[in-house]
Amino acid sequence: MSAWVDAFPLLGHVDWENNRNKVAAIGSGVLFFGAVWLMIDTSVSYTPTGHWSNAYFLLTLAGTVAMFMINSVSNNQVTGQAMEESILGTKGARLWMMVAFFLSFASIVASLWIMFAEFVLVQGNIPNWPGLVIFFHSLFIFFASLLYKFGRSEE
Repeated sequence: MSAWVDAFPLLGHVDWENNRNKVAAIGSGVLFFGAVWLMIDTSVSYTPTGHWSNAYFLLTLAGTVAMFMINSVSNNQVTGQAMEESILGTKGARLWMMVAFFLSFASIVASLWIMFAEFVLVQGNIPNWPGLVIFFHSLFIFFASLLYKFGRSEE
């Protein structure tokens, strides 16, 4: 056990290996829910003041599509250890993962761009919180997809 687990006696009794898939799924769901909740809450709060555009929800769409793309390919297909070949094979699975990660990183870069262009570098009394929410939203969806993809163990 790690040293940080020893500080919490209740965590030492949890069988992490047998519950790995459950913990990864719950953690990923909490991150995804938190991201979407932040986005909806900020949208409701800042739309009447004019500091929010509903076009920012395209980042939610791009991040969610990337999350599904990342998790639709098994690790065995990417490494070439799958028992049955798909239509495109290992190269197709790797290309699919590359496009999915490209879309996910593009979502993060776009959120940074929006944050700085619309909220940070603007002169005047503009709130910074919507820009931070846009960035953390994309980051939480990215971490949720990574946790769900690589946190689980496959049989």
